[in-house]
Amino acid sequence: MADAQWRREGVQRAMTQQEKTLVLKLDVLAHYCPDGEIQCACCGEDWPIFLGIDHMNGQGAKHREEVGRGAVLHRWLKNNGYPEGYQVLCFTL
Repeated sequence: MADAQWRREGVQRAMTQQEKTLVLKLDVLAHYCPDGEIQCACCGEDWPIFLGIDHMNGQGAKHREEVGRGAVLHRWLKNNGYPEGYQVLCFTL
């Protein structure tokens, strides 16, 4: 019984972390979108699952090596006061 409870609590913690990660992503995307309306700067795609942060200066690969990607990058952007030089683009082709 204790083992099942431990697993259930672990799943609840994981779900909570996933929710926190999603909220962080949505906050960052909203910040980098005009008027806070989350959408791709080039095509208007608005499903957050298809959206990401683009380094407008072309140094994205280098920056991701230094900082990280995904939630780590989102946290870095927030912790650094949402610096300029980023935009929201979609992953679709």
